[in-house]
Amino acid sequence: MYRVANMVRIASSLLFIIVLLLIYANLPDRVGITDSSINTPGLFLPKSDFFYYCLIIFLATNAIAFVFGKVFQSIAIRPETFFFSSEIFKDRFTTWWGVFPAVMNLIFMFSLGFIAVFNNHDMDMIRSYSYLPFLGQFLVAGWIIALIVVLLKRDR
Repeated sequence: MYRVANMVRIASSLLFIIVLLLIYANLPDRVGITDSSINTPGLFLPKSDFFYYCLIIFLATNAIAFVFGKVFQSIAIRPETFFFSSEIFKDRFTTWWGVFPAVMNLIFMFSLGFIAVFNNHDMDMIRSYSYLPFLGQFLVAGWIIALIVVLLKRDR
């Protein structure tokens, strides 16, 4: 299962890079980041700075998650009957944690999509895509619920 989680992480990383490049190509020279009270951008970043900030956040998040996953994989297992010190728990938790970068990459893609729509300045389009930032909360909730499901799953 860990290999599947690793493939999902790699696929989501490649998809994030593609989405970032496509959105970068269509952004204006000054990218609006925050919204003022009159639905106009309140804080602007140069296009290149926005690209590099997104790339740094993406790389840092994925690197930290990868390091934590490797650290957890290297923990020695004690031959006890306690579930949380067993090989089954280690495999299941490592697989669950391996999906975390994919969840974060999807959240980043949704946020990038919303920023691209926000900088389009078409108010009808912004209203129709206003759900994008909230999808990340549902993804994180689903990821946490998946931990409960994975840990409570019976062996066959």
